[in-house]
Amino acid sequence: MKPYQTLVVGVDFSEYSREALRHGILLAKTHGAKLIVVHVCDMDLFLPLQMGSLTKHIERQDEWTQACREQLDEFIDDVQDEGVQIEKRIVMGTAYKELAHVAYKTKADLVLIGTHGRGRLEHLLLGSVAERVVRTAPCSVLAVKLEGSQPYKQK
Repeated sequence: MKPYQTLVVGVDFSEYSREALRHGILLAKTHGAKLIVVHVCDMDLFLPLQMGSLTKHIERQDEWTQACREQLDEFIDDVQDEGVQIEKRIVMGTAYKELAHVAYKTKADLVLIGTHGRGRLEHLLLGSVAERVVRTAPCSVLAVKLEGSQPYKQK
């Protein structure tokens, strides 16, 4: 197995994605890899909120992107001094598609993503970003569970 050179970590600012970031940092240190931390401003949430002129739409999108950038800076602030090369990216779109696209464009060796471990009903209604990334990414995907999360219980 060749060492990882580029790792992509998808973050949604949850504790689940913080755990994925921790794993990414550890792997980046071990392999001397670059870490690309990506937050996707989900268009499915943004577009229904938009009304009015194209100029207003662009202004709101810029404001939202800036707010996401500030939140990402704050989210990774405590890991900046870990001795790992970190590149931050804010992209607009649908989370699983954009994470797969970033992985493709950067020739990533691995995508890391936190998994919320939703129940069957929530999964059916909301789907799973992690599952979709696994299906669409051009490389391997590590779905990271939050330490102490409940394991599957058989009935």
